[in-house]
Amino acid sequence: MSDRMTTPPTIGALDLAALLCSRLCHDLISPVGAIINGLEVMEEDKDEETKTFALDLIKKSAGQASAKLQFCRLAFGASGSAGAQIELGDAEKAARGLLEDGKATLAWNLPRALVAKNRSSTCLWWLAGLSRAAAR
Repeated sequence: MSDRMTTPPTIGALDLAALLCSRLCHDLISPVGAIINGLEVMEEDKDEETKTFALDLIKKSAGQASAKLQFCRLAFGASGSAGAQIELGDAEKAARGLLEDGKATLAWNLPRALVAKNRSSTCLWWLAGLSRAAAR
C-alpha cells in the first residue's frame, strides 16, 4: 500500500482561507443576483403586479444573503478570542438560516446552553459540508 492511500491530505492555511472565501462567494452570488434582477424589473416594468413580485423576490433574496452571512460569521469568523463561548440558540438560528431553502431539514436536539466557540464552529462546519453532500 502506498503512502498516498494511508496519509490523509493536508491543506495549508492560505488554501483553506481561499476555499472558505470561495464558498462564501458561491453562496452569496445567487441571492445577490436575484436582488439585482428584482431591482431591474422594478425600474423597467410599469405593471404593479410585476413590481410587487419583484419586491417580494428582493426581500426573500436579501433575507437569504443575510442568513448566509450570519452563518459564515458564526461558523468561520473569529468573533471573540480564544475561549469565547457561543449560545447554542444562536448556532441553531444560523444553521436554520443556512438551510432555509428547503433542500435539507434540520432536527436540532441540543439544549440552549453556552458552549466553547470552537465546538459550535466545528458543529456548524460539519453542517455546512453535510448540507452540500445531502441527496437532493
